[in-house]
Amino acid sequence: LSRDFLLEHTRGREAAPFDRTIDVQVGRLRKKIEAEADDPQIIKSVRGAGYILVAPVSPRCSCTASSLPILGKGLVERALRARKRPPMLMVDRSVPRDLEAEVGEMDDVFLYTLDDLQGIVQGNLDARRSALEQAEAIIETQVGQFMHWMQARAAVPLIRQLREQGEAARRQELERAVRLLRRGDDPRQVLEALSQGLTNKLLHGPTQALNEAAAEERRALAELLERLYRTR
Repeated sequence: LSRDFLLEHTRGREAAPFDRTIDVQVGRLRKKIEAEADDPQIIKSVRGAGYILVAPVSPRCSCTASSLPILGKGLVERALRARKRPPMLMVDRSVPRDLEAEVGEMDDVFLYTLDDLQGIVQGNLDARRSALEQAEAIIETQVGQFMHWMQARAAVPLIRQLREQGEAARRQELERAVRLLRRGDDPRQVLEALSQGLTNKLLHGPTQALNEAAAEERRALAELLERLYRTR
């Protein structure tokens, strides 16, 4: 029996890609009826096809339009005794059920209904929803990081321009200091003039912008400068 056949005849639909509903159900069934679930001898997998059921399990499938159960525990017990009690696999596809619920409590009977499959389907859906939420969280985080990186990249030309401007001011003041030292000026005074010159050049732009700004613009600019120079 193929996975598509089993899913179509239990759920009325074809298997979607990566739908493992039937595989999960078969795995659980193997744990119940196989001596070793990892080495199945009763429900065997056929590569590329599906599954094949091998004796000694005797499968029974029920699907009627009866409004009441038609097979009870007593009837199934007599059938097991008559067959010398080999395990019996019973699939009840009816709604309402054809087999009494007590049949599933018997040791030699493995009863599966649409409710069992529905539970597996619901479990798979819950797992997929959880995985989807995790995937969405990962995507949101990565998109946020990427957008931050893109915004930072947009500021690269301005950063380069600021560094070039600062480097030009440094070189200008350094050349002036070297000339003064060669002339024989006091080194301490030369260093003092160097530091003052760098300070004036670096603060000239922000100071001029504050003086020329209007009242509302000045407040916004002042807050920005306080953040940039960490004056608080």
